[in-house]
Order: sequence, then structure tokens, then C-alpha cells
Amino acid sequence: MSFANVLYKSFYWRAIQTASSFLLNILLARLLQSTGSAEFYSLLYWSGLVASFFTFGLDIGLNYFVTRGLLTLAAARRIILGITALALIAGTGVLLALHSWVPHAGLSLGTMLFFVVCQIAGTLLTTLAGTVFTAVGRNHEPAKLAVYGNVGMILLAVADYCFFAGGQALQHLFIL
Repeated sequence: MSFANVLYKSFYWRAIQTASSFLLNILLARLLQSTGSAEFYSLLYWSGLVASFFTFGLDIGLNYFVTRGLLTLAAARRIILGITALALIAGTGVLLALHSWVPHAGLSLGTMLFFVVCQIAGTLLTTLAGTVFTAVGRNHEPAKLAVYGNVGMILLAVADYCFFAGGQALQHLFIL
């Protein structure tokens, strides 16, 4: 595949990903209102911060070693899964320790825990697996999968909001 084709596919899917993410953010802000949106984005950014501590610059190292053929894809997969497991153990511990400091109205500890675990795992897997895709010359694949995920989330959020009212919709949207 030529460089121009790789660049075109990457730009094309990133543009669609950005547009679908923007639409999803508008939809969630509209459905969750200000309180729900603030709680959602607070947990989202906190989880992203925890996940970023566990990448340790690993994305750059994975890209280098996989590109040079010094690390097999199977070994890269084991490293990614190991770092994700470590981050989930530590992130869950931090959440449990800080839960009383960061009250979130309408969300149980179980719902918050489930949301944060999914967010940390998703962030790490997306970042590190995206690095491996880039190393093997298929850097448009993560954006393509993110577009499908965003469209799925949009459909689930609309369906959830149609079938559940108020606090139930908020609980279900955090789980989705």
C-alpha cells in the first residue's frame, strides 16, 4: 500500500471518528443534562488520567520494537494485556480509596466501579493496540473501530433514553 493511500485512509477514518465523537458528546450532554454530563466527564477524565499513568511511554516503545521486528505481535499482546491488568488493579484500588471524596449523585459504587474499569481498560487497549496497528502499517483500523463504537453508543444512548426515565436512564447510560 502506498504512503498516500495509508495517509488518505488514516485521515478519512479520523475525520469520521471526530465527527461521530462530536455527535456523541452533544447527544450525551443533551440526554444527561448538566449534572449527569459533569459526572460523566469527571469520571471519564479521571479514568483517562489513571490510564495515562500506566502507558509509561509504552506506546512509543511498542511501536519501535514491533516496527523493527524485535518484538513479535504475540509478545506485544501479552505486554498490553499485562499492563491493562495492572492498571485495573491499581485504578480500582484508587477509586475505592477516593470514593468517599468524590461523591457522584445517583450513581452507586458498583456502577461507578464498572464504568471506571471499562474506561481504563478501553483507554489502555485502544492506545496500545492502536500503536501496534500503526507499527504494522494499518493505522486507520483503530479509528475505523472507534467510529463503529461511537455509532453503537449513539444508538444505545437514544434507545436507553427512550425506554428509561430520569435516574434509571442515567444509571444505564453510565453502564453502557
